[in-house]
Amino acid sequence: MKRIAVLGAGLSGSCVALELASKGFNVDLFDQSNKPLSKASFNNEGKIHLGFTYANDQSLNSAKLMVKGAFSFKALLSKWVTSDSLIGHSSKPYIYAVPKNSLLDKCLIENYFNALSVLIKDNHAIKNTDLSVVEKLSSKEIDNLFNNKLISTAFQTQEIAIDPVHLCKKIRFALDAFPNINQKMSTKIISVKKHMDTFKIFTSQDSSDNVDYAIVVNALWENRLKIETSCYPIKSNSLIHRYKVGLRRKNLSNIDSLPSVTFVTGAYGDTVSYGDASYVSWYPSGLISQEIAMSPAKEDFILDEIVKNKIIIETLSNLKKLIPSATSQLDESFNWDVVGGYITAWGKTGINDIKSELHKRYNIGVQYKDNYYSIDTGKFSLAPLFANEVAQDIIKKNK
Repeated sequence: MKRIAVLGAGLSGSCVALELASKGFNVDLFDQSNKPLSKASFNNEGKIHLGFTYANDQSLNSAKLMVKGAFSFKALLSKWVTSDSLIGHSSKPYIYAVPKNSLLDKCLIENYFNALSVLIKDNHAIKNTDLSVVEKLSSKEIDNLFNNKLISTAFQTQEIAIDPVHLCKKIRFALDAFPNINQKMSTKIISVKKHMDTFKIFTSQDSSDNVDYAIVVNALWENRLKIETSCYPIKSNSLIHRYKVGLRRKNLSNIDSLPSVTFVTGAYGDTVSYGDASYVSWYPSGLISQEIAMSPAKEDFILDEIVKNKIIIETLSNLKKLIPSATSQLDESFNWDVVGGYITAWGKTGINDIKSELHKRYNIGVQYKDNYYSIDTGKFSLAPLFANEVAQDIIKKNK
């Protein structure tokens, strides 16, 4: 059986490795961390996007892709983790709130949400059901939940999040169960070289790996294109790397009082509770770095306690202004951990620019050339979809 190298042990790379190993392939899974699924896949909100975030993409192209990923997420991951990991640690459905200083007009957002609702129902066999994908909150409901001096309107959706920490731990167990997945952790990829019909992987551990790989899957995140250029010449648009952090804590009490909320559109934030844990973010405070480059200049950021405390205070105080009803769950005295990592996407300007490419997310997915696959995941919730696409193509071509 052909030996396959999977670069990057985040959610995409891990799902590729699991699918291929289950079909008998021998897989070497590389990552510079000391264990799989410990960076971006682990330290995020875990939202299973239905497209509501991309209200500025009126073409609905971003939404169509997000919906496809969302509706396949559970089915694809259920091969490796129990339903409890997917449902037992999920959030309440999200409310999308529109601040009065949003980059988009509230009427435009409402029209987009209504169009997205039709798209979801028409494309997923629920057209004739009573399921309400989007419901506009009444003035009283907004008053009870938000600061009505700052929020112009809000919508209840059916979008949820799954606790990424719990999910990633379960997937690690699944990886450990396959003896034909060789986990080459604490190994930084330096380059990939193609010779004739095989590939060699150069890493931080060895000047050259003596293994010849028939197939390579590049599922790296912020360094994906940098490694790609070592093997193939590529034409790339501007790539923007944002190092962003949020706050996470274990819930000890009153777990139902923190709503799942996303504020649109602009540099705002989110709140979400998965039952036994919560995650919150405030974009202006949590954005540590932003640069346009093939790969970021720094691999990671080590934040001292003064910086962390500043992020915690600013994040919670800004969220409390918008959601006064959740003040008790946004207390600085709780043991908040500052967690995060890189978010890499196509773009030349930040999220404060309404014309930024960050406000759409459909020019992503899988690229293939000469047994070399490259996965631009785009979003956490799209990882199983693209990973399955790669794995099924490899399986089909190597029967």
